[in-house]
Amino acid sequence: MNIPSENNPSQQVDSPLLRGKSSATKPSPLIREYPQSGGGLSKFSRIIPANLKLKPRANKMSRNMTKSEQLIWFNILSKRQLSGYKFAKQKQIINYIADFYCSELLLVIEVDGESHFTPQQILYDEVRTQFLNSINIKVIRISNHDIQNNLEGARAYLLEQIKS
Repeated sequence: MNIPSENNPSQQVDSPLLRGKSSATKPSPLIREYPQSGGGLSKFSRIIPANLKLKPRANKMSRNMTKSEQLIWFNILSKRQLSGYKFAKQKQIINYIADFYCSELLLVIEVDGESHFTPQQILYDEVRTQFLNSINIKVIRISNHDIQNNLEGARAYLLEQIKS
């Protein structure tokens, strides 16, 4: 499988999703599940490979969140505020850095600012989303405008998406 990277968004992705075959019924070979100690058999820790070269960039992005990222983090996602689910910020997933990630739900939440509306960035985001979907990770995108002007609406939308 060719995996696109943060630095090369136009790299071709060869995945079941892009070939028209659904991978929804098969677990991804890239994600490994391990029982959590003391958590019983029903709880698993999902281990997703990460490109360690992205760690310094992810750490910098985590320390320098945008206004919208701060709003959604402190008011909705941190401290298990969203239905008790634990989210990580600026999580490395393979060759990508996700704004927010919940391993229990296999869910990425992306906050899209103005830069996400250029033709090149739209294509990059589509390829990235298709790749994440192909390894059974759902991606939800929310615009800066929605977060800054309707935070409760953003919370309701996320809750609706989690339940579906």
